[in-house]
Amino acid sequence: MIFDQNSIENSEQDKLAECTQSLLDVYQAAPSRKWKIPLLATLPRNFTKDQVQKIFSCSRYTVNKSRAQRKNNELFDSMKTKVIHKHRISKERLEFFFHFLFRSGLIQDVAHGTTYMHFDTERKVMIPHVIQTMMKSHIH
Repeated sequence: MIFDQNSIENSEQDKLAECTQSLLDVYQAAPSRKWKIPLLATLPRNFTKDQVQKIFSCSRYTVNKSRAQRKNNELFDSMKTKVIHKHRISKERLEFFFHFLFRSGLIQDVAHGTTYMHFDTERKVMIPHVIQTMMKSHIH
């Protein structure tokens, strides 16, 4: 066991989970508090502050900092995932959008060099390279 018999209570005599034990090993090997706080933030939420303090031999300040970091950082909470709803757009709405986009002068074609297309008949056609840019506009 990782605890001394004097430092644990009867309810805490159960062996720690393998994950928690490996986290404790990494925590003890961490060089500074800068590394220890994010490690504590990965602990499961079912540990009380007192349990964390006893297991990891840390201060209440460190436990509070790690819990605040977990609360502020969504990476630690993988169960909260955003649900993306996809909706099909009707053909009429899509046509209206393209008509608005190209009719309103928001997009401008700008020539950017040329290239030649060669055909089997040895005919060459010059094709301009075109960049489509958005025009600055104000909505009144």
